[in-house]
Amino acid sequence: EQAAEAGAGSVLLLPPNAYRADEPAVRAHYAEVAGAGLPVVAYNNPIDTKVDLTPALLASLYADGSIVAV
Repeated sequence: EQAAEAGAGSVLLLPPNAYRADEPAVRAHYAEVAGAGLPVVAYNNPIDTKVDLTPALLASLYADGSIVAV
């Protein structure tokens, strides 16, 4: 919401990284941010986040409207 208010056109978003998130937590994280109304671009950085956004998970996030790109 703050990004939209500041005039951003989209959000580049890592998966949750305060803990090693499982798939349901990743899906909830992306869905919550997408709910703010800006397009979400997933950022996969498994070495630093310890969470790998697999091709299947990314396809699912795209299919449900949580992300628009990687």
